Amino acid sequence: MGCTSFLVTAEPVTLMIASDKSKTHIPRLTQAVPWLVLAALITFTYAWLVEVPYAGFTFTRDIVLNNYFPSETEYSLQSGDQLLKVGELDWQRFQDDIGLVPFDGVKPGDSVPIIVQRDGQIFQIDWVYPGFTQTEFIERLGSQWAMAYIFWVVGTATFLLVRPKNALWQLLVTFNYLTALWLAIGSGVSRSHVWGSAIIVRCVIWLSVFVYLHLHWTFPKPLKRLPHLVWWISYGTAGLFVLMQIFQLLPQSAYYFGFLLAIAGSLLLLVLHYLLQKEYRKSVRFVFLAAGFALFPSVFLGVILSSGTFNPLTLVGTSLLTLPILPFAYFYAIYRRQFGGLELRANRLISTYLFLVTLFFVFLILIPLTGIDPDAPGQPVLIALGAAFLATILTLVAYNPFRRFIEYHVLGMPLPPTHLLQAYTDRITTALETERVVELLRDEILPSLLVRQSALLGFDPNHRPTVIYAQGVTEEQVPTSEALASLMSQALQYRLPLSNEEVPLDWVRLVVPLEFGESPIGVWLLGRRDPDDYYAQSEIGVLASLANATAIALTNVSQAENLRALYQADISRYEAERETLARNLHDEVLNQLGSLYLGLEGLSLPPSFHESHQQLSDDLRKLVYGLRPPLLNYGLTTALEGLIDDLNERRSRQTELLNDLPSSSARFEPDVELHIFRIVQQACENALRHADAQTIHLHGHVAPDHIDLTVEDDGIGFSLAQPPDLASLLAQGHFGIASIFERAALIHARLQIESHPGGGTRLHVHWRSPADDPSARHT
Repeated sequence: MGCTSFLVTAEPVTLMIASDKSKTHIPRLTQAVPWLVLAALITFTYAWLVEVPYAGFTFTRDIVLNNYFPSETEYSLQSGDQLLKVGELDWQRFQDDIGLVPFDGVKPGDSVPIIVQRDGQIFQIDWVYPGFTQTEFIERLGSQWAMAYIFWVVGTATFLLVRPKNALWQLLVTFNYLTALWLAIGSGVSRSHVWGSAIIVRCVIWLSVFVYLHLHWTFPKPLKRLPHLVWWISYGTAGLFVLMQIFQLLPQSAYYFGFLLAIAGSLLLLVLHYLLQKEYRKSVRFVFLAAGFALFPSVFLGVILSSGTFNPLTLVGTSLLTLPILPFAYFYAIYRRQFGGLELRANRLISTYLFLVTLFFVFLILIPLTGIDPDAPGQPVLIALGAAFLATILTLVAYNPFRRFIEYHVLGMPLPPTHLLQAYTDRITTALETERVVELLRDEILPSLLVRQSALLGFDPNHRPTVIYAQGVTEEQVPTSEALASLMSQALQYRLPLSNEEVPLDWVRLVVPLEFGESPIGVWLLGRRDPDDYYAQSEIGVLASLANATAIALTNVSQAENLRALYQADISRYEAERETLARNLHDEVLNQLGSLYLGLEGLSLPPSFHESHQQLSDDLRKLVYGLRPPLLNYGLTTALEGLIDDLNERRSRQTELLNDLPSSSARFEPDVELHIFRIVQQACENALRHADAQTIHLHGHVAPDHIDLTVEDDGIGFSLAQPPDLASLLAQGHFGIASIFERAALIHARLQIESHPGGGTRLHVHWRSPADDPSARHT
């Protein structure tokens, strides 16, 4: 089979219930943190709904936003009025001293003189303080205070349930708690300075700046390991800002800069992660898209709320429906790959939840457009019936495309399940290496089916199982020959979990045999699967077809490896024959030719004889060099320098060969040096014969542990499939390039060829010592 590698990628169990006291001990003071934060949220929620003065109008800084008792007279508060003085409180002083509270000591029914500026004129309005009103209370319910509890719930769940308690855990918990606090306190409480809320929210925001930046520096993987001193200085700076804020040594609007720095800095760091850490792009993209789903509906409704189209409670409902996406997105993105046996089974639930959110938001937009008054008699029933009908139609038409979009672009499920077999068959036909087959199965096919635990076993000539790959499975869970016999009797049947028995193979939910013709060549074992570990009968048929395609692919791989071994033997024999012929020509023919010439000294020979003798000697030396470059005995770079010099002597007038390869004394195995030399030689010969190039350029470097060479020309180029494979190269008549690929494969070198008509050709070969890169193979 040629498939004997053991690739176990069992995931560590890092999400554990807090029952292991040796690993989950938390100091008493730390255990109180979630409940202290909850107490603070409840306290300031009460302050917002009860203690903040019900003035009868709302304001931001010094501008009136909304008057709940509008009047057409000019001596009534109007939206846009600039507040100058409220009672005895100068409004500028109120803004400068965040310890002052407006309407302090005023009772409902009291008359409060308010001085405002409107259109350049100053008015005094005798405002009757109304106290509690239902309209203003409902609008307060529609503010952001309720969102704070969502972040608290996620932060507390992370605090209590997630392990390990590392730096990322601490940052995620702190991120959720600080966000919860500034949402609760900044909902309007701080605007009125009640209970020192203005100072507290500013302190929270200054702390959030450094926590947000630290979290997004670390998530999903640190951009760079920084000394602990950097973070000590950072949090020391945060503490300094907090002290300055408490003693009001900072401008009162400075915290706006801190807030913008936290948000903009976090976004910038996420962008840097996306650009610099390609392997984590899915996690970063997931957070970006989740933030869009979480914030856009609430922001959109908040912008148009002032038009009166929606009741404030609509914004509350929408926020509570969509905002949980944001904290859960961070939780999911950080821990989705580390849950082990308690892995979060939520991929399909996420796409369904986002579809429901989108559907709800569409309804909110459509209701005003229909002109229906929700408060009119009988209209709620009509709206409910219309919504049910529209939801049914949209679900039938749009749910599957929407779910596929989320699965592909957000959850990283590469192939649509409905096209798995066709897509897999199309791509597997050109896979001539076991690793490529494993990559397609493990990294694309199984994630598309939400399968998280599997193993592929092949049978050697004695029918003993060998592991081709194992994912989420330990070595002890791989079945022996005896255990396989029992499993094979249940092939293509869903296996129920044996909850009362502890057996190593209880993880196997489905056994799919691999057969080529009538001969079994392996078995595919499938286990844990989102969301419920179940394999339907219709899906078992698809998996059986995938297994048949895999059996054919593995058979092709085995045959290709046998052919490659034969080709290696032919190449070795061919090179040995060339070396023998070169030695015979050099040691015998050239020496005899020289002896013959010396024996003719003293004779009167025509000049043409001397010229013919010299030409014959030169041709024989070139032939010897081509058969086995003698300069390889002195190192690869020396041989390549000689190759370029020799080709320059034989080149056409319009083509120049340039060599920018630094000299190196590094030596390698004779086969490696010979194949690298032949690859460069073939590339240069191809360019000279077919490219019609003005320049052929060899550059790169040869180091003790690796070789990195590039041959490029500015010739006419040619059409080349990307990525090129041996079959297509032979079909297109590119026999020289096919030989290059085969030589690269024989020494496990990575090879890239880029070419297109009119754009020249670039060949790059990279070889690394197997001791430094045991997985090196040509691509």
